Amino acid sequence: MHDVPATAPVARSRWVAAACAGLLLIYACLAFTATLNKCATYDEPLHAAGAWMLSRHGDFRANPEDPPLWQYWVALPHGRSDLYHDFNHPLWTNLPNEIWLHWEWCTRLLFQTEGNNGAGIIQASRFMMLPIAVALGGLLALFAWKLAGPLAALAAAFLFSFDANFLAHGPLVKNDVPIAFVALGILYSLWLLGQRLTPGRLIALAVFCGLAATTKFSGLSLAPIVLALLILRAVLPFPWPVLRWTLDSLLRRAAVVVAVVLLCGAVVYAMIWASYRFRFAPTPDPSIRLNTQLFIDSAGRQSIAARHPGRPATDAELAAWQPPLLLRFVQFSEKHRLFPQAWTNGLAYVHLSTLARQTYLLGEHSVTGWWYYFPLAMLFKTPLATLLALVGAGAALAAGWARRIPGTGTAGDPATRLWTVLCLTVPILIYGGMALSSNLNLGLRHMLPLYPILFLFIAAAFARAVGRWTRPTAITAAILALGLAVETLAAFPHYIAFFNAPAAYVGRLHLLSDSNLDWGQDLPLLARWQRQNPSRPLHLCYFGTVDPAYYGINYVALPGHEIGPAKPLPNYPAVWAISATKLQGVYVQPELRQLYDQLRQREPLAVLGHTIYLYEVPPR
Repeated sequence: MHDVPATAPVARSRWVAAACAGLLLIYACLAFTATLNKCATYDEPLHAAGAWMLSRHGDFRANPEDPPLWQYWVALPHGRSDLYHDFNHPLWTNLPNEIWLHWEWCTRLLFQTEGNNGAGIIQASRFMMLPIAVALGGLLALFAWKLAGPLAALAAAFLFSFDANFLAHGPLVKNDVPIAFVALGILYSLWLLGQRLTPGRLIALAVFCGLAATTKFSGLSLAPIVLALLILRAVLPFPWPVLRWTLDSLLRRAAVVVAVVLLCGAVVYAMIWASYRFRFAPTPDPSIRLNTQLFIDSAGRQSIAARHPGRPATDAELAAWQPPLLLRFVQFSEKHRLFPQAWTNGLAYVHLSTLARQTYLLGEHSVTGWWYYFPLAMLFKTPLATLLALVGAGAALAAGWARRIPGTGTAGDPATRLWTVLCLTVPILIYGGMALSSNLNLGLRHMLPLYPILFLFIAAAFARAVGRWTRPTAITAAILALGLAVETLAAFPHYIAFFNAPAAYVGRLHLLSDSNLDWGQDLPLLARWQRQNPSRPLHLCYFGTVDPAYYGINYVALPGHEIGPAKPLPNYPAVWAISATKLQGVYVQPELRQLYDQLRQREPLAVLGHTIYLYEVPPR
């Protein structure tokens, strides 16, 4: 037998690291080029315009529903003079009292103000989002490497890089992928900290917790995960190395948990104030306040409506209604200036949006959602190869293939194995449980923080199975990898509207709506269709905040159209272009839902990007 050179493992590791980097480069290229012929999605104009306003003018009134820290990064390419803004326009001056005007405001600023290049602003901001998505992929590969070795890192990087949902949302000016990155950072820091508490790991955990509170309000839902895992680490019957000591006493481990929680809380509090420039007032004018009471009153009406669908709340019910603990905290905080007012106002705004919201699943409508919404959304929109790999990983675990998951240099250590299992399962149970009970059933994007954990599970099971069943595992993995790449590349560039093959066969229009399918991204395709058919009258019902006229589309607005006033139904032959979300009857009046339901029974003239349906409509 020949001795293997000592440098061979190092060389293999370098090749794997290079392969992971290459996969992330492919991801970045696919994700960004897929956006080049897509207009801004529904939320992106508000986030991009709000980011420019808060970073260049220090004004947080436009987009309080999202904490601002990530928006500073988004606005880096844009100078103070890149957009002309009329600070005396009623849309702007009335925003503090009527927050829902911010949708009309961002449309006017980016797409209806002469000289402002809204599409260019959006695309430059999208480019800034890519490094965050790539950092998520890199952290995932690093976590998998530490967890189960270089093969696991390669598998995790591949699963991420060819995942259609991360390709869809990674470059968007939205905080869904950033909060997934933050969630994975918290989990990785906790996993390391549970093996040995060092100053670096403690600081990393505290900073990631601060990022969670200043990136997206749903990041606050990560706090129970952090607390649960820290408590579990304290009660596990294994010593806990902390700095230079090894703690055997439960009391001492509990004291460490208290200290960690207090430090993280202090860092979170400081980062919240820092992201709002250590200022309580939401604007440079200290006399201006956002109308938080509007959200509290609306929360009362929606809470009562959720309990009694089909009728408005009575005066007696409204008088008897008491705000929940969260809204009472918001009121107390604003009274005593405990947090920046824009942050607590946004917290109330997000709470209101979770009470009742129109949603759609399997041809049905609801304002409170279904407990099984997100499981079905994951079933429909996760690539088929990933689903099969997940089933295979579960089968491997059940068969005992992955009974011992390697840890960082301590593969045989029972404490490390148990801690690893807890770190991979507790977040899924807590976050998934909160998702099942939520009324906010808008899109799979809200489940993106769970996908890296699923990728880690698959990657660790794959690495373990290779060691025991090398040839069968390698063949199976190659087939699944090829299937994943083919399915994802075939969907290019329509990644927002991606459904796996079986779900697409059933029919996208029947399954899910909103950001799962049609988020207003395909106006450029409609503009191209009109250029090819210039003599055909076009009537449009569009779901989005981009002005179609910005792309040169000449049309008559149909009822339910988002931009500008609608006109009476035409009585002459025309082509009706209807966004899929509107065609499904979401965010439209019941009588209009019936009209569009009738259209859905007909064969469309064309379907653009899976999201805009064209119909030949005779005189009515």
